[in-house]
Amino acid sequence: VAVLSLVAAGAALLQPLLIRTVLDGIAASRPIAGAVAVLVGLLLAGAALDGLRTYLLQRTAEGLVLTTRRRLARHLLRLPIAEYDLRRTGDLLSRVGADSTLLRAVVTSGLFEVVSGAVMVVGATIAMLIVDPLLFGVALYVVWEAARRWGDAPEVLAGPMFAVAVLGLAANVVAFLLLREGSSESLNVEGAYLQVMSDLVGSAGAIVAA
Repeated sequence: VAVLSLVAAGAALLQPLLIRTVLDGIAASRPIAGAVAVLVGLLLAGAALDGLRTYLLQRTAEGLVLTTRRRLARHLLRLPIAEYDLRRTGDLLSRVGADSTLLRAVVTSGLFEVVSGAVMVVGATIAMLIVDPLLFGVALYVVWEAARRWGDAPEVLAGPMFAVAVLGLAANVVAFLLLREGSSESLNVEGAYLQVMSDLVGSAGAIVAA
């Protein structure tokens, strides 16, 4: 299961690189049939691997739950009668039923998801470094700056912030009025109209915060 998870994560990380190759081929008028075939094959292989991984993971989790319940039931049957006088039978049975079911959630949604997520983060970082080192440097600087300011946030000047927010609100109101009539006639205009509406609310929030 762990090997399948790693292979599936690698297949998912290779897809953006192949898509870039296809787009570069279209822009340069080069044949892209081979790259498209590899991309389709990679998608199919990734889906098959993901399905097989899910099946094996669920089977492993169900086997773990079954083994745990058998051991708990065997243990309960060997307990002396005095133990049942001290504890409610329903509580003991819930250990066998409900509590052992949590093991399935830990295996299927906890442990391997964390491992797969860590592999995807590392792989995405390497892929970004290969595809665009400059973008990777900018992203790394943004993360570092955000972490640095987390504990020592700079003071925000309320006056300039308020002035910029008011200008942004005025510009968004004008754009909102201009796009409102055509929003029902064109899908692109409707998208721009909704975006301006979102920016307008953001500008109002900045004014309130200032």
